[in-house]
Amino acid sequence: MGSNGRTTLHADPEHAALRALIPLLMLLGIGLAYYLILGLWSLLAGSDGRPDYAVLIACAGALPLGIGLTAGSERLLKQLWRSGKEIVLDETAVTFHHNQSVQSEIYWQRPFQFAGWYFSLKGYPRGGRERNFPDSYYCLALQIQQAEARLSCFCFVSGGQIADWAATGQFHQIRPADLFETGFTSRFTLPTRPQLSAQLLASSDGRYWLAERNRWQEGVELTPEDFAALWRSIERVNF
Repeated sequence: MGSNGRTTLHADPEHAALRALIPLLMLLGIGLAYYLILGLWSLLAGSDGRPDYAVLIACAGALPLGIGLTAGSERLLKQLWRSGKEIVLDETAVTFHHNQSVQSEIYWQRPFQFAGWYFSLKGYPRGGRERNFPDSYYCLALQIQQAEARLSCFCFVSGGQIADWAATGQFHQIRPADLFETGFTSRFTLPTRPQLSAQLLASSDGRYWLAERNRWQEGVELTPEDFAALWRSIERVNF
């Protein structure tokens, strides 16, 4: 918790508007890098003039430098341009805000239901943010619910990190790959969420699949560090 017992977690750090801007930032970064390299070369060359191969070198150097400029700009934008979704933790409750409006509030001292689960990103057609991570990564998620108030959060962690979470005994593994068709035709269709059969929902994993469906519809992404902070607050009062 912060010094005043209150911690704010900024959800969806790579929100849709930011992701849409990244390709433009990439183009601008590469263009700026190209002209910076040419300008620097001309400055250093002085009266000798710029050699013909300087353009070729500028083109080759613009790509890595442009990527670096884009990465730096992206990190800065993440700090300045928030999604408007915040999870506020304090001693009495966890509150989810969207554009400063309270969407849900769950009080620690009242009973609430918890579900924690994870799954590998390997073996099924991925969409959305899941496509941005290697097959070795996992989605780690939790849901807490109190009467009509519900909060669903997730993050993406490496294969090495997931072992620590599984060791808590509070996160159950599900296997989305078992629900998707993997035939030849599936390679030519857009990724979609699978249908959850009544049999699946009635199984021992049913409550996790219901929670996973809620995550598809309303879940908010956190960084692994912020997800851990939320988990510590839940663990302190519920386990």
